[in-house]
Amino acid sequence: QFLYSCYLIASSDDDRTSFQLEGMEDIDRIEYNVDGTSLLHIQLKYSTQRQDASFMKSVLKNFLEVYLLDQNRNFKLVYDFDVATGHLSKLIAGKLDAASVEHWQNVIAEIEQAAAHWDWSKYSFDDFISKLSFEKVARSDLEQHILDVLAANYQITTDNVQLFANALKFLCFETMVKR
Repeated sequence: QFLYSCYLIASSDDDRTSFQLEGMEDIDRIEYNVDGTSLLHIQLKYSTQRQDASFMKSVLKNFLEVYLLDQNRNFKLVYDFDVATGHLSKLIAGKLDAASVEHWQNVIAEIEQAAAHWDWSKYSFDDFISKLSFEKVARSDLEQHILDVLAANYQITTDNVQLFANALKFLCFETMVKR
């Protein structure tokens, strides 16, 4: 989680974008523009095991809790595991067939039943699903990506880039620990 946070922070060169670590989700990306504020809530999940649709219920629950408060927000799952063929792979690919739509509607119905006290009046399955995005990032590649971005964006010499990267990692780690 902290490696991906470092990567996002290091690769952002836009003064209108900020990040909140351990906000509503693991990372909240906040972009300020003329039209208002755009929020992207990022959840990071890493596993050595292949994952199927059952894994996604807790992630959707977290995303739905925020979506029901503000339907203008977007959500991203960043993951590094292999995905089993089935409903989860179709959701990630954005290619839901009728059976997958029914599956995810049933999953959300279970969440709704368990969280009946939430205000579901503005919920729309199609709108909510359209707010989801996915990114597969190998954990092993993140450190090198961070070094590459730091060297390219901040003209840090190769002798100092590791020191700078370690300082950035420490900053992110300390922020996450303090929540």
